Amino acid sequence: MAQGEPQMSKTPDGKLRVTLAGEWRLDSALHSPGGVRDKIESSPDVSRVAFDTGVLSGWDSGLLTFLLEVINICSKRNVQVNREGLPPGGNRLLNLATAVPERKGARRGAERIHFLVRTGERVSHVR
Repeated sequence: MAQGEPQMSKTPDGKLRVTLAGEWRLDSALHSPGGVRDKIESSPDVSRVAFDTGVLSGWDSGLLTFLLEVINICSKRNVQVNREGLPPGGNRLLNLATAVPERKGARRGAERIHFLVRTGERVSHVR
């Protein structure tokens, strides 16, 4: 089953429901989250976004990419995101992807020693 265009409906209380159906995989034509952005921008009363993936037949990181972009759009516009309607595995992966990023310089990288230095050290230890 091919991936369908995201369907959106707005409730009177300011919730935008985004329904995703079909296959959301990298090897299919992925939809841009621009439609969600446009709906939020044209409806200033939207205060939160919820997802309905009940008829989703398959997904991979293509779905996660779409969702991360929607979450980013919502974050920039102070719109809450309700993730309860997402596939369980997808929600866990999104939690990992949106966790606090590692501090710059916190991880020590292995120092790369030049080939000639390594060779010289080995030769000097052989004698």
